[in-house]
Amino acid sequence: MMKRMGGKSNPGGNRTECPGSSLGFILRKDLRAGGSITFFAGIWSQRPAPKASAAAAINSAIEGLGRALALELAPIRLNTISPGMVAPPLYGVMAPEKREAMFKEAAASIPARRVATAEEIALGVLYLMSSEYSTGTALFVDGGNTLR
Repeated sequence: MMKRMGGKSNPGGNRTECPGSSLGFILRKDLRAGGSITFFAGIWSQRPAPKASAAAAINSAIEGLGRALALELAPIRLNTISPGMVAPPLYGVMAPEKREAMFKEAAASIPARRVATAEEIALGVLYLMSSEYSTGTALFVDGGNTLR
């Protein structure tokens, strides 16, 4: 059951709150003011791939949840990082020749002409954690993939 928020100035229109929405409450009680949360999503929120509709929906939902929780948890900051293809150990289970061919094909299709390293994604996370004025942001560390 939704109810109108009472007694608060609301210049943006009629906002509602859901009494069962406790995720913000749960997160808030374990964080201190000035804290920061960073969610991970992925580039498929902006550039979905064929046969990956579920992953695209999940990535989009994570970004949307990040924006909503940034409002609920303020002044605690919440941001989302959405990387493109990254060459971490995750792909270590693939045959080396298949993995390198996949990376080469992906790299040729983006402006950076290479896939990211895990360290480059970590730098984006560090930025979001340390920038005291960033909240509700989705940061795309994708080598320009969203531009194509």
